[in-house]
Amino acid sequence: MYLFNDTNKALWGSKRVLKHYSEQEHIQKAEASILKLLKPKLSEMKMLDIGVGAGRTTMHFAHLVKEYMGIDYAKLMIDSCRKKFSGYRFETMDVRNMSPLPSNHFDFVLFSHNGIDNMPYQDRERSLQEIARVLKQSGIFVFSTHNIHSIEALLSTISPVDSPPRKTLKWVKNGLFILMNGHPSKLKNLPYVVVNDGSWNFRLRTYYIDPRIQLRELEALGFRNSLLFSGSTGERIARNHLAMDNDPWIYFLCTHQLPL
Repeated sequence: MYLFNDTNKALWGSKRVLKHYSEQEHIQKAEASILKLLKPKLSEMKMLDIGVGAGRTTMHFAHLVKEYMGIDYAKLMIDSCRKKFSGYRFETMDVRNMSPLPSNHFDFVLFSHNGIDNMPYQDRERSLQEIARVLKQSGIFVFSTHNIHSIEALLSTISPVDSPPRKTLKWVKNGLFILMNGHPSKLKNLPYVVVNDGSWNFRLRTYYIDPRIQLRELEALGFRNSLLFSGSTGERIARNHLAMDNDPWIYFLCTHQLPL
């Protein structure tokens, strides 16, 4: 789990947030598709699980890989993981600076559930550079990110059958979103945008990106042969459908190619 700045670090270090993530044990549909695809090779892989939170992904991946390590920005999360999964290594660490980790070491890096989206552009790029550094040649990187084509869905539809209190709540939330960010119809065609989308009662800002732009940025950093998966269904997404795809978030599976 990652935040825009240290002033919000207390949110991710709170017992309330820990409780929320400790109750999550499911594997997401896209993650299940990726796990099935990678499973034949996992037993030979050294895995780094970034933004591990309370260990939701640990229980699905750790027992399948050759070596497992989970890291998170929040010490409270890491302390919880150490208690629940005593056989694996967990460290409090910032993805923007993973200097304690050796270069060219991991075969598989996972950054799940849009963890990369709670940081600004410069930190996001620095994080991707660090991930490239710790990955081996032909190592696999998997992460998810919010799709800017879905941003209009952040405004709630107000139905005639909604109760008056529910209508009022929707009007207030919609008004707050527009006041803080502008109207989604003006944002959806941008290459990327950082918005306050209402997460944790409007306490976090979140990065939304055009998946076609994300592909180009990945390739510029040496990540190639990307496969894309729908966060909603887990199905593969063809590249020629990206301009029309409005999945809330998309999972990317790409291969790290070191420069010659």
